[in-house]
Amino acid sequence: MYFFVICTIISMFVYMYFYFKAPKVIVFALKSLTSLFFVGIGLFCFLKWYSDDVFALYLLLGLAFGFLGDISLGLRYLYPKLKKMSFLLGILMFFVGHVFYSISFFLIKGFNLYLYFVASLFLSFFLIFITYKTKVMFGKIRYFVYSYIYISSLVLTFAFLNLIDEYNNLKLSLLIGAFLFVLSDILLCYVYFGKINNLRYLKMVSISTYYCGQIVIASSIYLI
Repeated sequence: MYFFVICTIISMFVYMYFYFKAPKVIVFALKSLTSLFFVGIGLFCFLKWYSDDVFALYLLLGLAFGFLGDISLGLRYLYPKLKKMSFLLGILMFFVGHVFYSISFFLIKGFNLYLYFVASLFLSFFLIFITYKTKVMFGKIRYFVYSYIYISSLVLTFAFLNLIDEYNNLKLSLLIGAFLFVLSDILLCYVYFGKINNLRYLKMVSISTYYCGQIVIASSIYLI
């Protein structure tokens, strides 16, 4: 497992270094490789220790769809004519990935299910309000993005309330991973739809929080 963790971190830094310097096809290859490594973390832990665990399986599926989401988003730079379709497909892949994360977190829930849905609804409204007040305009795909914000909020709510119900290393790890992932999602809203002057810095922070989040989530399978 540590081999894949180290490879993911090294690949992430190489990807970030060349993001604004290398040709798009090289950047796409580095992005794909980095994402493949965090899937490798989860797959290694799953096959070695928990191949019969449903919770671990759903986490692995979430990682896999995160990889597919990265591939889809990266393709829009290689095929400009398919830019919008690739972007929407990428969001859809991440949405499905979050659904799998939510299912896995549901399996270790401690509170009534309605509490998670209501709390996540309030959180998503709050995040949408913040983006609106800071002039992030989603345009024609706003309802598509709002749906994604809700499922992201649901993942974070599950992780947070599960830890409140019972503290252990697994739930703490999942909360850290979920928080970093959702933070990356929020930052990307400003990268893609906001009016930001220092876009390069924000993009680097978004990349690092995303991959760190996925690494932590993937490594959480080891703690089951």
